[in-house]
Amino acid sequence: MTHSDRIRFALLNLNWDVKWLRAIASGRMRLIEITWNSDRAAELIAQLRLELPECIIGTGTLLNFNHMEEAITSKAQFLLTPHSIVNYFL
Repeated sequence: MTHSDRIRFALLNLNWDVKWLRAIASGRMRLIEITWNSDRAAELIAQLRLELPECIIGTGTLLNFNHMEEAITSKAQFLLTPHSIVNYFL
């Protein structure tokens, strides 16, 4: 994927944002990052995974292990963190 094939998204309003992201997906944007520090990010990720199965939905701005576990539980397909987290999955 190129830079133009992905979008980073900060949640503003859950109902409006889902509609907006559906429109983005219809334009063939397939990689969507929801910033974890958005309000209700886990809920949005879970909803988008159901509604946009053709997209890869993940999250960034994960600052600790609890954030990572919550993101995994919400079915995020990728995780980005500004920190080095060693041996988490070992």
